[in-house]
Amino acid sequence: MLITLVRYIVAIPLAFLAHKKWLGIHVFLKWINGFLSYVPTIIMVLLLAMLPPFLFTENRVMIMILIVAMVEVGRAAESIKIDLDEAASKEHILSAISVGSSALRVFRYYLLPFIYGKLIVYMVSDLGKVMFLVGQLAFVGVLSHKKSFK
Repeated sequence: MLITLVRYIVAIPLAFLAHKKWLGIHVFLKWINGFLSYVPTIIMVLLLAMLPPFLFTENRVMIMILIVAMVEVGRAAESIKIDLDEAASKEHILSAISVGSSALRVFRYYLLPFIYGKLIVYMVSDLGKVMFLVGQLAFVGVLSHKKSFK
């Protein structure tokens, strides 16, 4: 649950900034989603988890949570961005923008209520994927806490 929560805490602002095309974040999101979607998630997590700085650290559990969450954040942000783009083309959103509402107000009061349902569906389905991935990682033995060699 924590992995999915961290993933969507990062993905929602990333998707909003990509929707607004702020500082080229939409290009970064397209690149990260394309780069990480060609490699299976388990392989990417194994490659990152087996790096020596992550392998022998005291905070291995927190680093593993962050690695697993960040590997799929591009996919989650891209799906939210598509929903934001679709919702932003509605007439009441355009009228809110034309009367001078700030971007944060439009997001909070006009866009977010329209994507709540889809966001819950994305998070629940992502929770199943994360549980399956954690099971695979436990089977391989990556999630076991290893003591450093002395």
